[in-house]
Amino acid sequence: GHGGEKKRSRNEQHTKSRFADWLKGDSVNLWKSLPKPRETERLPPDEAAKIKRAEELCSQGRYSQANAALTSYGLAAATRNKLQELHPPCSNDPKVLNLTDR
Repeated sequence: GHGGEKKRSRNEQHTKSRFADWLKGDSVNLWKSLPKPRETERLPPDEAAKIKRAEELCSQGRYSQANAALTSYGLAAATRNKLQELHPPCSNDPKVLNLTDR
């Protein structure tokens, strides 16, 4: 239908406008154009942490790292569990040689 075409065109214009702001170095306008989260919208803690990390990186001008922080999926639970199984946390046992004391 025509509704999809209109939405696609509107999205394309919005993207082109943001890109033009980016090319001009107009980061203030880019920040102002971000949608504000609604109070009722609750993000999972890991998503909120991603956003906070990305904001910190952007404020430092580290835009590539900010993008990576937002798009990272992290480790899948099964992968994380297998890695923890293969590499258990360090023991506090005094019999374990501590190479950092040398």
